[in-house]
Amino acid sequence: MIKILLIGCGQLGSRYMQGFFNSNREIIVQVLEPNEFSRVNLNNTLCDDINKKGKKYFFIDSIDEVYEDISFAVIATSSDVRYKIFEELVSKKRIKKIILEKVLFQKEEEYYKALKLINENNIQCWVNHTRRMFPFYRRIQDNLKDSKYLSFSISGGSWGMACNALHFLDCIEFLSQSKIDSIDLSNVNKALYSSKRKGFLEINGIITGRTNRALFSLTSMENCSPLLIDICLDDMRIIVDENKGLYYIQGENNNWDRFECFEEKICYFQSELSAILLEDILNDSCQLPEYKDAMELHLKFILPLIAHINSFGKNKYDYCPIT
Repeated sequence: MIKILLIGCGQLGSRYMQGFFNSNREIIVQVLEPNEFSRVNLNNTLCDDINKKGKKYFFIDSIDEVYEDISFAVIATSSDVRYKIFEELVSKKRIKKIILEKVLFQKEEEYYKALKLINENNIQCWVNHTRRMFPFYRRIQDNLKDSKYLSFSISGGSWGMACNALHFLDCIEFLSQSKIDSIDLSNVNKALYSSKRKGFLEINGIITGRTNRALFSLTSMENCSPLLIDICLDDMRIIVDENKGLYYIQGENNNWDRFECFEEKICYFQSELSAILLEDILNDSCQLPEYKDAMELHLKFILPLIAHINSFGKNKYDYCPIT
């Protein structure tokens, strides 16, 4: 029996559970969630799966109740409480494998404290940047490996840049197989927008930067419009429409004459990935980035973002108010 701890069963946490219940393993999941509405929502989400053979879950009220022999834990809370929960969990229980959601934490010092706890307790810790698991992007990565020139342009309207930029930045690192050196937020609008999640903020504008192999830009306009990903390399250009499951290729092989359109499932929901993730973790073949690498990227993004927000706003922040 595989024992899993899920901390946070809101919208994303409930999708983890759906995926776990679709696995071929016998599992039992302890769910730590103080919000009664989220508990009821999870029960409703799993009402058709509740009698699946070898699948059980139940709610707990504190970390003290967590099994001593948990196989791995998922912390799917919002960023403002995640470090406190992570610290308590690690201090009270010997859990050796942990999945963290992004944005990891809101304060710089929390990143270093978490890294210290991970190293001291010999924990394998990954961050859930799921595009690394998508077959489409894993195949595209192979096509890009020999290109001397690479550029990435992600553009659309009102796509939650503060919340989602790190997913695309990680995807750029994954596809280019190179670390982001610098991120420039000077062309991000000097305005803050309400997030879908209460108590957090959003941004729009243009983010640019580079790795040692690639240039990139992320654009979010205020008005809603489809998000497209434009990838240029030496002999090919690929435009990806994730929402529609379409991609377009233009290249030397057709003398740059026209775009050819292909249809393929590109994005996968967490409910479709969790069973795969479970197997990968148990087999020590997790495809997600490790904490140390994700931490570096997070800090390259959130520190200039805090500085940008404080450069014009009346309220001054010593933390990054995004999740």
